[in-house]
Amino acid sequence: MRKRSVKSPRECPLVEVAWKDHTSYRGWRSKDDAAALGLAMCYDVGYLLDGSKDGLTLAATVCDDGGVNNVMKIPSQWVHAIRRLRCSTTRSKSAASRSKKRMI
Repeated sequence: MRKRSVKSPRECPLVEVAWKDHTSYRGWRSKDDAAALGLAMCYDVGYLLDGSKDGLTLAATVCDDGGVNNVMKIPSQWVHAIRRLRCSTTRSKSAASRSKKRMI
């Protein structure tokens, strides 16, 4: 994975990251039950602050003053897919109509 660093959080792409995480349970189990425990596929959406061979750094919130909040670091070995998200600023007439109706 190539190193990516930006100066302003607002320049960061919005991405969805699919990654595998550990699972656990408490209490006594048999060895067979314990061996059958699988990994969890997780999905996070956030601003990609940094990407390196070590991992991805995502923030849920970015501010114009450079501040970030709800930051998460996901190890590269756990990442299965990264998808860049794009937001549409145009709305269909029917969506605009429904929005007006809700406001009344």
